[in-house]
Amino acid sequence: RIWFQIFIPVHRDVHWCLAIIDMKEETFHYLDSLGGKDSGVLRILARYIMDELKDKNNIEIDTSSWRVVSVHIPLQHNGMGLWYVYAQVHRFLQQRSHTIF
Repeated sequence: RIWFQIFIPVHRDVHWCLAIIDMKEETFHYLDSLGGKDSGVLRILARYIMDELKDKNNIEIDTSSWRVVSVHIPLQHNGMGLWYVYAQVHRFLQQRSHTIF
């Protein structure tokens, strides 16, 4: 089975975000219900993907040309509403027809 998307939960001090690596579209997506952007996390994930493919499959890729997409989701207005984040992530995924569960 070939996986095109990798979902990585990211804990940011007091809340969770979601990073998505889309291998087919060559993009990194970042979803943060508090509106933050974290290019540092995405750089680490890009390096991880390159290292893992080289180590496990002897495949070299260059992610420097991949697009970084900050996904605009409605903002969370409190620190307790994790259900809200799940709902927004679900909505984002429903809009992407090639996502397989």
